[in-house]
Amino acid sequence: MKFNTVIEGMTEELYIGDSLRLRQILLNILSNALKFTPEGGRIQFTIRQMSRGDKDAWLRFTVSDTGIGMSKVFSKASF
Repeated sequence: MKFNTVIEGMTEELYIGDSLRLRQILLNILSNALKFTPEGGRIQFTIRQMSRGDKDAWLRFTVSDTGIGMSKVFSKASF
């Protein structure tokens, strides 16, 4: 399996936020990607700074993989 991390547009070395919750969310999503991506598959984790203000920044975290995904019925019912 190939795992790739992409970091785009980050202007700071340190960001302040709820690191515990962010870590929980990202570990859950990444572990599911790892669990459901077959041998020889690919997982990409991207962190992108979308905008920056005087005292805040908007970051986008994206996980994409070649796993089995969710059915349309399940994804409509879940969100």
